[in-house]
This record gives sequence, C-alpha cells and structure tokens, in this order.
Amino acid sequence: MSLQHNDMKLLTRLVLALLIILIGFAGVRSCDSGIFSKPQIDTVRVVDTIWQKKDSVIVKKIKVKEVIHDTVELTNYQPHADYDSLKAQYLALAGLFTNKNIYQDSLQIPEIKGLIIIKDTLQKNLVLGRGFDISYSLPTVKETLTITKTNPPKRMLFVGAGTTLTVSQPQINLGLMYKDRKNRMYGGFAVVDPVAKQVTYGVQAYWKLF
Repeated sequence: MSLQHNDMKLLTRLVLALLIILIGFAGVRSCDSGIFSKPQIDTVRVVDTIWQKKDSVIVKKIKVKEVIHDTVELTNYQPHADYDSLKAQYLALAGLFTNKNIYQDSLQIPEIKGLIIIKDTLQKNLVLGRGFDISYSLPTVKETLTITKTNPPKRMLFVGAGTTLTVSQPQINLGLMYKDRKNRMYGGFAVVDPVAKQVTYGVQAYWKLF
C-alpha cells in the first residue's frame, strides 16, 4: 500500500502512539495479573519413620528389704516324732530350700515395638538375682519439607519494535505477540518503509515443539 508523505507521517505517529499505549497497558495488566508478583508456593511434606533396634541385658542383685514370719503357715511344717520320718521330712525340705527356682515373665510395649523379659532366681528363700532382657525399637522420624515455587500458565501479550537495514533506508518493524496458556503464540506485525512510503502487514503463528 502506497501513502502520501503527510499520510505517512500521520500513520507513523499513530503507530508509535499505539505502541506506547500497548506497552503501558501490558505493564499494568502484568502487575494486576500477577506476572511480576511473587510466585505461588506449593508445600510438600514427606515423613519417613525409621525404627532403630536396641538390645541390652541388665542383671541386678536383690537385697532383702523386710522379713515377715508367718506363724500360721509354720504349723504345716512341724517336725515328725519318728526319726526316719523326720529325716525324710528334713531331706524333702532341704531339697526345696536349696533348689534354684527361675521365674520368667515378659512385658510387651507395642508403642515402641518393645519386649522386656524378667528373670528371677530364688534359692534358700532369697531372690539371688534378677535379670532383664530388653529388646525394643525406637522410631526416628525424618521429615522432609519441600517448597516448590511455581507459577501457573498465564496468557501473555507482547509488544515490540525493531528495524530492518536495507540499502536505501532502514525500515521500522512494529508488532504484537500473544501467548496463550498452552504456549501457542500468535502475532501480527507492520513494516513501515519511510522512503517508499509503504506499510506492509502480516500475521504469524508459533507452536511449541519441545
């Protein structure tokens, strides 16, 4: 399209004015829509529990704290008048008195996956020793906190200008480019040739490959 000199000057001014307006409009929209604002924060919390197994054996010596004489129960152990019977009675009691009786009990603690085994050894009416076999697992909680800063896809409008160097006179390029949320870009441009007093228009389209 060929234009007169005055028309060419008017068109150039209109295009420049439009360019300034679009730049200002794009800046305001960018701030309002959050393009230049802080990105949205996504927080991912991952908790991993590792059980550490521990084993130990504890042996303790038990001391007599108090002695209680049971006179009522003692009547069941009166000495026999006959010697042979008395001897047999004595040997039976001596065997019971000198035997080592080992008692064992266990206690489970589900919260720590623990098992405590208690062993008591009794002889001569005394607790000779007490042992503990302890096996348990303690949880070690490992927490990973991941903060990912991401921005959702946004529509964007770009405006730009450039120049093309020719033999006679540089040409002025003005254009608009629009990007949608699927990264597809569409644009239009105008090439102003001041010498030839011509304006060339065109459209463009781009698709993301990778």
